[in-house]
Amino acid sequence: MKKDMLELLIQSLDFPLSAHEQQQLETALQQSTALRAEQARLIKLRTALRDSQPEASPVFVDNLIAKLAKPKQPTLTAVMLSMYPQIAAACLIFMAVALSVIYASEGSLHLDAVVGLGDLSVSEAQTLVDVEF
Repeated sequence: MKKDMLELLIQSLDFPLSAHEQQQLETALQQSTALRAEQARLIKLRTALRDSQPEASPVFVDNLIAKLAKPKQPTLTAVMLSMYPQIAAACLIFMAVALSVIYASEGSLHLDAVVGLGDLSVSEAQTLVDVEF
């Protein structure tokens, strides 16, 4: 049995063939018992598949509808991403208030004032470094 004739046989079961292809297939079927046996097997298999429709189970359908209707629980990542704008806004407000308090008490927003080293003397800084603060 030639591979191209087998492909033509399979194609003939699903799609109409041209007149030339149909003639080739009929000639090959007359000449090859193996091809005729394969054709019979494919037709039998196709009929069996078409006739074996599974019965619809009402329990399956009800379970499927219930599962689709059930709202999904959000994941931790989704919850965190949805809260991101509120957390970012709260952090910005906190930073603005903290910098305002520093500016009001120190009179500037110099790095030493922000870090809290504005009134630190050299000996106090040396003590902090020696203690490994």
